[in-house]
Amino acid sequence: MNTQSDLYTISETCQRLRLSRATIHRLITSGELKSIKFGSRRFVESSEISNFINTHREAA
Repeated sequence: MNTQSDLYTISETCQRLRLSRATIHRLITSGELKSIKFGSRRFVESSEISNFINTHREAA
């Protein structure tokens, strides 16, 4: 089960991924970044952020 620290707000997700709010919303809408909605608030799990980073990491 997730704890509070495992969930990031949209603003925190923007900071973590260094992407704009519009880009984060576009990724969520397209299904590329999964989110959880509690009432009117939306959160992204830390594991989902890590998966997104690993998927989009360029080969060095």
